[in-house]
Amino acid sequence: MADDALAAGRRLDPAEYEVLPWHADAWHRLMNARARLPHALLLQGQEGLGKDIFALRLARALLCAQASAADACGQCHTCRLIDAGNHPDLTRITLEAERTAITVEQVRGLGDFLALKPHSAAYKVVLLSPAELMNLNAANALLKLLEEPPLGSVFVLVSARPARLPATIRSRCAPIVFRPPPAAVSQTWLAARLGPAADAALAAAGGAPLLAVRLAQTEALSTMADVRRDLDAIAKGGDPIRVAAQWKSAGARSMLEAARRHLAESLRTQAKSGDASKNRQYFMRLLSFIEVLDTRSQMGGPLDETLLLEEILIRWADMHTEPVVYTNS
Repeated sequence: MADDALAAGRRLDPAEYEVLPWHADAWHRLMNARARLPHALLLQGQEGLGKDIFALRLARALLCAQASAADACGQCHTCRLIDAGNHPDLTRITLEAERTAITVEQVRGLGDFLALKPHSAAYKVVLLSPAELMNLNAANALLKLLEEPPLGSVFVLVSARPARLPATIRSRCAPIVFRPPPAAVSQTWLAARLGPAADAALAAAGGAPLLAVRLAQTEALSTMADVRRDLDAIAKGGDPIRVAAQWKSAGARSMLEAARRHLAESLRTQAKSGDASKNRQYFMRLLSFIEVLDTRSQMGGPLDETLLLEEILIRWADMHTEPVVYTNS
């Protein structure tokens, strides 16, 4: 069970195209409009909502030889080819091992794929995830394909951070927005999977059920508790340099990601409770800090983790330091 980018050329697990209850409305809308489906879709929304699962399920439905109005049959030769990871009318672009971006070579490789007529279906489907990780040259190459899409081609882009995509790409895709389902829906779905841990995991995941499962299956919840304790200590006058050293030892990127999740959840809680309007200045500073944290933690290439952590945590300390006002006596 994952909401990760789809790896090409491997046998698929049925959980990778599971029917998730909170997808029902978006799924029915697309199936009802499949005769006039846009040539490019952008599945967007926070991590952990099953966007990649939805994308693959959509590809199966479009390519299935016996597709009903509702879904792929799962039994025909086409569905079996997809499940085996080698259907000739489906290609998937994702982040390659040891790389920090989807490259222009990967996108240009679509030319040969799209130049051929569909092998056994009415469509040729391109799944691209996570779309926001395309570098600039890759995005420009994709834009050319979206501007003059080959007949019968369908591009399905998946992104948890669509704002990072060029506006020219976004404007050529029909958006499908995924939002966290109602708590009752998530709790029912998670109950059999996480038991008593469901509520805490769902809160930590910002209401995203698949992310809740992943957090509960790792040490992420414990890490978030440690991060919460450390940030509270710094806000009360603790030493950010000492905490930075501890975070580096524990794994800089995992600690930064845990901090981002914790603060994003704090932001959501404030917004829901109305505290944001009561203390708008702090709310905006917290939002700005999360944006900085997100940008810094996503930087590719070599970096000095100690300096990165110290910069971020000193900034956090400064947010909670009252300015000293000097007056002439």
